Amino acid sequence: MSDLHVAIKARLRAHTGLSALVSTRSHAIDAPQGETLPYVVFEQVDGSPLETMSGTDPLNVAAISVAAVGATSASALAVADQVNAALEGYAGTSGGIVVQRIWRTGRRDNGLDAETRTFEVELEYRVWYEEA
Repeated sequence: MSDLHVAIKARLRAHTGLSALVSTRSHAIDAPQGETLPYVVFEQVDGSPLETMSGTDPLNVAAISVAAVGATSASALAVADQVNAALEGYAGTSGGIVVQRIWRTGRRDNGLDAETRTFEVELEYRVWYEEA
């Protein structure tokens, strides 16, 4: 698990509104098979150090995708709202990583997954952070 994954997981688990809905069921990359609903899965989909005219900056820029998964559309939407409350505009230290800022860049309601019979809302964020 990357340092950024550790930071995002720590931030999600520390948010009381989200924890009330999913407890500790916030997972990097993939949820365990048969995981209790609802839950959150997130992953880094892009990232690199910030390049400036004077070279590489200690600041990194990453894109993360977060899926809020529930047994009903209302459940997935409620979890997505709490994920956004935990991440949107966040700046601080989480999991030993200094997060300069997180902002949402997209939201998509993926609806019902016919195979798993679950509902999913996907949120996309841009994260500016400094590695430990």
